[in-house]
Amino acid sequence: MIRWATFALLCAFYGAYLWKLLSQRRQGITTNVMIRGQKSGRAYRIGIMLVLTTYLTCAVQFLSCFWSGHMGPVPVPEALRICGLVLMAAGTAVFIAAFRTLKDSWRAGIDEGQKTELVTDGVYRVSRNPAFLGFDLLYLGSALALGSAVLFAAAGAVAIMIHLQILEEEKHLAKMFGAPYLTYKKGVRRYL
Repeated sequence: MIRWATFALLCAFYGAYLWKLLSQRRQGITTNVMIRGQKSGRAYRIGIMLVLTTYLTCAVQFLSCFWSGHMGPVPVPEALRICGLVLMAAGTAVFIAAFRTLKDSWRAGIDEGQKTELVTDGVYRVSRNPAFLGFDLLYLGSALALGSAVLFAAAGAVAIMIHLQILEEEKHLAKMFGAPYLTYKKGVRRYL
């Protein structure tokens, strides 16, 4: 039951991501600019590592739904496994709220050549990075729900890369939007 619920939540999360990506592509908007566009060497390297760890973690998540016994099983109490499902559902909801609030300004990564709007309303009033927060909740939740050591390790690695990406994006946003972004940054926390 928990494995199937985890699988369904993973499909909902990644399905929403793909739907938004394709929806923007139909409008001529390049959404996934993680390793494209103009950026510094450090930002580019972090982008590559984030893409690799994200794809790896996604694969491990889906594989763990059906072969968790082969992914370094970790004994997780039933109550914590259910908490994992709740975290996954919350992560999916936060992620969807984030890209709906951003509308056509949503991007995955930094492209110094693209101009977007500074969005500070909706879910962005309580988190400067709700989309990344959604990913983190999904990763932690799936690791708890499936009790996989490999998934815990992958989730930890991608969470570190997400944090490094956020730090790079903060530098970019400060350059792009200046004082309005710095004021926003002082008033709203990075995660929650």
